[in-house]
Amino acid sequence: MSRERAVFRMSNKRMGGASVDANVLGVRFSDGTYQITAGVAATGGTSVALDSTGINLTDPFGGGFQTTSTLATFGAGGSGGGFSQWFNGTVWTSVVADGNGNGLFLGTGIDGTNFNLSNANSSSGIINPSGALTNIYGTPVNIIGSLEVNGVPIGGGQVIKFQNVHVGVIASATPSAVTTLTWAVPFADNNYSVTASVEIAETPPNGAATEIITVGSIKKSASGAGVTFVVCNASSGVHDVTVNFIACHL
Repeated sequence: MSRERAVFRMSNKRMGGASVDANVLGVRFSDGTYQITAGVAATGGTSVALDSTGINLTDPFGGGFQTTSTLATFGAGGSGGGFSQWFNGTVWTSVVADGNGNGLFLGTGIDGTNFNLSNANSSSGIINPSGALTNIYGTPVNIIGSLEVNGVPIGGGQVIKFQNVHVGVIASATPSAVTTLTWAVPFADNNYSVTASVEIAETPPNGAATEIITVGSIKKSASGAGVTFVVCNASSGVHDVTVNFIACHL
């Protein structure tokens, strides 16, 4: 007798209705699959539910696995963390969480904001295509390596710099000596714009248009290191001058 015929050898038969009792070596189904072991019931606090809505499996430790047509979750030990994926009717969204309030969110959230932390092809990044403000939190935020804004290298991780220089007392109708400002953190190059405003310690002079204290000239130092400048005191009085600088890399 062939093996397939031996597989269905019955030592104990009960025919009637839809029931068949038999001792068999295995069962071959119409799709070609072949099962040789019996199913094992869930025990020890484990529960398994399988119906037209999906699968829901819970283990004795509080972990589990669940799937539906629009949801898949997996977690361990009742931690409150794990992996979740769901479909909002348009796109799929995924979350990986540690159960302590920390998570990685990929996709469209409830408020419609989209988050993406990716490493696609030759680039990686945090992407927020919705156009909303993307915040990076930390005190301080430490950037390892070079920083670029729209492809432009920014020295020291700064886009805009604020710095001031106390020039000191300048006599009436007198220019100051050439003074140097060195940026605390230099720019990567000289592709930046700089503006300066004069602050005096005394009450501002009143009246004539000639009562002017201003920066007469500015020259950038090499390699984004800083600037040199001269202050002109066209006022009728002596003034203690501080110059405030704002510089922005282009």
